[in-house]
Amino acid sequence: MGIIALAVLCGFTTAWALFSTREWRAARADAERAVETERRVRAAHERQLETWKQLALIDGLTGLFNARGAEIELRRIVAGVLRSTGYVTAFIVDMNRLKHVNDTFGHGAGSVAIALLGGVLRETLVRDGDVGCRQGGDEFMMILPGTGRSGAAKVAERVRGGLAAADFRPDSANRFELSASIGGATLCVTKDAATLGARSWNLNERRGSALVDEVVDALKRSADVAMYRAKQKAHGDPLGITTAVSFGDEAEAE
Repeated sequence: MGIIALAVLCGFTTAWALFSTREWRAARADAERAVETERRVRAAHERQLETWKQLALIDGLTGLFNARGAEIELRRIVAGVLRSTGYVTAFIVDMNRLKHVNDTFGHGAGSVAIALLGGVLRETLVRDGDVGCRQGGDEFMMILPGTGRSGAAKVAERVRGGLAAADFRPDSANRFELSASIGGATLCVTKDAATLGARSWNLNERRGSALVDEVVDALKRSADVAMYRAKQKAHGDPLGITTAVSFGDEAEAE
């Protein structure tokens, strides 16, 4: 009897052990599925947040960076140049006669013209690192890291040519030639200047950030002045269709 009872007890214990093992495995599998589901939800949420962040920096009409995105990108690029050496050129691109387009053909036609200029910039700025931005209205910015004055002038000429070739027909019949005034400024950072910039960060991060602010503001002001100088040239044309390019006096870069 004792042997039989012992056998039954052993069998019961074995069955319970097997049952407990199955329960444990099922519970573990449920826990792993829950963790995986939570990970996927978190990853999807992070991707959505990243998408929203990107959209907050993108202009809806042109697909280029907006003014906020332009400021962030220009600061990032200038900071990198100040820590090392090299060039960065910033262009302000302002469309000519957009008010005439809006007044004559309507604001819808003006939006089409702005979108066409944005498309020309996207097709022109094909190098990794080049940045196109719509500052607002009909004003755009191009940021060309590692590009001096002569190389940047070639980029501006390609923009000029692309815009002149754009097939813009606001009244569905006659072609209206688009043009823009383009002003640029080039920052040239020598080895000594880069050493000074690096020291600014090493001594005080706030000091380094202030240096970036100062250089960015100076670069934008100079490009803006050059753009207005180019616009004066464009207005010298009786038809106002000449795309003029002008540079600031910051650097004689190659």
